[in-house]
Amino acid sequence: MKDLHMNATETAEPSIKENGFRRRVRVIRPLLWWLLLVLALYAYRQHQERSAQTKLIFSISINGKQAELEARATLDGQVVGSGQVTPLGQHRLVISHPKAESFSTNLFIWYGVHNLGNIALNRSQGILALDVRPQAAQLSVRGPEFQVTLTNSAGMTSSIPADVYDIEASNARQTVKQEIPIQGNSRAFVHLAPRFGTLRITSSHPDTSYRLQGMEGAHSEEGQMPATVAELPEGLYSLIAERGGQRKQLSVRVGAEETTEANVKFEYGAILIESEPPGAEVFGSDGRLAGPTPLSLPALVAGNWIGEVRLAKYDTTPIQVPVEAGRTNLARVTLVKTAFAAAMNEARRRFDGGQYSEALAALEEALKEDPGNAVAERLVRETKVAQALSSAKQNASDGHYAEAVHQINAALAVSPENEEGKRLSVEYGKALEAQDAEIRRAQEVAKAKERALRPRTYFKQRMAGVNNSGLFDQIEMRLKGELAAIEAKLVQTLTNGKPSFKLLALEHPEAGLFRLQATEDLGAGGWRRCDLVGGQTSDSEVTLDFKVFEYAYVEALSLRALIKDNAEANMMPIHSSRLAPEKNFLLPRRAQGIEMIRNRIREAAEE
Repeated sequence: MKDLHMNATETAEPSIKENGFRRRVRVIRPLLWWLLLVLALYAYRQHQERSAQTKLIFSISINGKQAELEARATLDGQVVGSGQVTPLGQHRLVISHPKAESFSTNLFIWYGVHNLGNIALNRSQGILALDVRPQAAQLSVRGPEFQVTLTNSAGMTSSIPADVYDIEASNARQTVKQEIPIQGNSRAFVHLAPRFGTLRITSSHPDTSYRLQGMEGAHSEEGQMPATVAELPEGLYSLIAERGGQRKQLSVRVGAEETTEANVKFEYGAILIESEPPGAEVFGSDGRLAGPTPLSLPALVAGNWIGEVRLAKYDTTPIQVPVEAGRTNLARVTLVKTAFAAAMNEARRRFDGGQYSEALAALEEALKEDPGNAVAERLVRETKVAQALSSAKQNASDGHYAEAVHQINAALAVSPENEEGKRLSVEYGKALEAQDAEIRRAQEVAKAKERALRPRTYFKQRMAGVNNSGLFDQIEMRLKGELAAIEAKLVQTLTNGKPSFKLLALEHPEAGLFRLQATEDLGAGGWRRCDLVGGQTSDSEVTLDFKVFEYAYVEALSLRALIKDNAEANMMPIHSSRLAPEKNFLLPRRAQGIEMIRNRIREAAEE
């Protein structure tokens, strides 16, 4: 048991020690990790700072001249510049230049600045092989670093710096230019072969000069025909030939290594100038006298001959005569007297101003100078037509269409085909018809109005001379029917009715009108008289105007009343202005008499 206890004790002691170590490790482990992190961050920071200061410095030159601007430097295929931050490690640096041989090297880059110093590139060379056929009078090669000029040269072969060169080969009538790039370590073959031809120029007439001009201004020269122009560059040319003021121009195409023929043909015509009257002087456009008419002018250039014909007391007449090659053209000129021309000009001026009478007077003077002149007579007709049309328009404007139509007809008699005259004839004819219709309507209205008022008017005229007419009212009645029927029935109702009237007068002063006068005996009370006029005022209407005169004896029991002395002069008209106050009881008779006549009229009209 003791041994067992000892073994257990011995076994427990190492376990206790191991557990203590583990506890200590667990305590310091976070500190260790933190320390490692700090060290890592510090190392990374130092790497960033030193990497930012790691640069590659170099310069580039060609033949002792700085060449950084055109040179191209790459580090592992990426463009790099001097002083640029460079990553650590193994790299390959390549420097190239279009005019130099390339440079390359391997580099190992560590922290810090790496100065490679000046990198000198070798200038690259190329071969220019130049061939010129036919040889050039002057041959030049020009570049930034190399230039050469040769005369009467067929070409050259030379090693020259790589670059772009202008090559120019010149001959008497042509210069050929070409731009050639020369690459390093290569050969450039250039072949210049200007293409020339020959032009032979001839003319149909001697003394002909020419001017030859390239269409693109490449060549220009002058001379006399005939001529042969050699070594002309192929292409299109303008050939201008001149002879005696005549000019011909044509296009000529010159082919390479061939002879082109160009023939210029001049053609002439003639003119014959005649005048009426003859003997006039003919002057050219240059003001020089050509001769009297009739005049023949031969060998003229095709086109238009311009001049003028002059004769005393006649207007100068300009002429333009077409000239056709190989033909003689005739020009006849009728001269115009100055006085005639002045009169015609005055006539036209007056005509244009609408002064047709003055224009006709001027035309009369013109015809005195040249009787029967067709132009003047035609203008006379035109003036008369214009004058008639103008007057017609004015009359139409004033509403006088009858006169306007008369003047239009006069114009058409002179010029039947005048379009304006025919148009106005139709227009004014319609207007005249409308005007006549309006007049007829107005007349009919006036006639109807007069007819409607005729009974009243006639009645007033009759009453003007009747004693005491102004003391009695004028009454007017309108009835439907015929005048004759109403007249007959009215006479019957007056004479046969109760009380009856005695018909004193019945007359017909005019057609459609009648007048009657009838009296009623009132015994001691006096008498009543009806003066009436009737008229047919429309086809279906009759108008009656009448007055009823009421008279009484001054004394009802007087001798005059007993013997019925009805003389109007001895009677008393029943009117308030004529009756004594004690006689006013008679006044109602006025209304009674009027109503009686009204009733008799209504009876006659069967109303």
